[in-house]
Parts: sequence; structure tokens; C-alpha cells
Amino acid sequence: MREVRLFLPKFRIEPPLMPLGERLKALGMRQAFDAPTGIADFNRMAPRRPDDYLYAAEVFHKTFLDLDEKGTEAAAATAVAMLAGTAFVEKPEPIEVRVDRPFLFAIQHRASGACLFLGRVTDPG
Repeated sequence: MREVRLFLPKFRIEPPLMPLGERLKALGMRQAFDAPTGIADFNRMAPRRPDDYLYAAEVFHKTFLDLDEKGTEAAAATAVAMLAGTAFVEKPEPIEVRVDRPFLFAIQHRASGACLFLGRVTDPG
């Protein structure tokens, strides 16, 4: 175990709003989008009438990621190794890691192991 000094730039990633309707239809979710016309079934949300029923017109996806000191502090961990005795133990110099080049990142849900975000920072300046 060694102490690490991490220099990670602050960054915010906010991709544009992404329409997903066509992609979801291509994956087989056509009924929700009423394709072909008249087959959408959202009766549990609103009772269907012959001339009035619900269907999905579009699905949009929006994300952002904001990383700053508070975010890195929340993800930081500190470990202290304890030894019994009276001898002086010289502490090794911390390893220095400077993230000053393009990098990939992932945010993973610990309990399930699922990848929640996967991204790339091309200009960490």
C-alpha cells in the first residue's frame, strides 16, 4: 500500500439530448411506438378508446457528468498501516499521478458491477 497524490482535472461532460425512438424500434420495441398503427397498449396508464389511445412518440436520453474536488474527495480513500514497536519507519514518497493527457473513465455500480457511465476526455487541460 502506498499513498498516491492524484492530480485530476475538473471537467463537466454534457452531451446533447439524444433521441432514441428509431433505435428502440430497430431493437424490436415497435408496439410501444404504435407501429403498425393501432397496436400500442398503455391501458394501465389510460383506458383505450377506439379513437383515443396512448403511444410513445419519442424517447429522449440526457446525461451529464461533473467532476470536481468534492466528487474526487467522495471517491478518495485513505489507508493507514500500523506497526507495533518503537522503531522509526521511514514513510516512502507518495506516488504522483497527473492526468494531463486524454483519458478514458468508467463509473461502476459497486454492488452489481454494472457500468453506469463510460466516457472519454480528449482535452483535460
